[in-house]
Amino acid sequence: MEKLSTEINKLEKKRTAILSSQKQLNLFKIESLELNETDWFGEMSPRLEIEYKYIGKADLKSPFEISIELKEINTKHAISIQSHGYEKEDYVLKTGESVYPTIILEEAKERNPHIWKNLKYPIKNPKLSDYNLDLKIYVSSIYANGKKIIMPKIDIKDIETELKNLQSEYNKILKSEGTLDELELTDK
Repeated sequence: MEKLSTEINKLEKKRTAILSSQKQLNLFKIESLELNETDWFGEMSPRLEIEYKYIGKADLKSPFEISIELKEINTKHAISIQSHGYEKEDYVLKTGESVYPTIILEEAKERNPHIWKNLKYPIKNPKLSDYNLDLKIYVSSIYANGKKIIMPKIDIKDIETELKNLQSEYNKILKSEGTLDELELTDK
């Protein structure tokens, strides 16, 4: 029980630290999405245009880094993983200001051509799940109060699942009742 209790406490501290980092880095929101076509090596290819708005209370001074992950929903295959670093010491992103990254979707089109056939562009604010896509955009690192805050690589859901399992095991041990016949005497 002591070992389980120690492990549960460690995981709870880890979860708290991750949630704190995520809260500090949750500084942007997707303002709009648009699907358009673009010339990609002589062929027309879909392109995702993103408006990502800074919603922090104070101006964001560089250096900071924004990560963009676009994956297929059903296979979790990465269509695009990008990282945009802003390292110029004089660069400042003001509250309410937006950044406008784009992603060429040629690979998504090649992997699921039936989805991308006969679309009429532009498509404003598409529901990406209709195209078998999941988009995550987040600040992966910033400097705040003189220290670097990095988005943890561990998914909070994994920690919560492990915590639930350990708590269940702990509760089983608490509820178990033994008899004197089960008592084992040792020389310790």
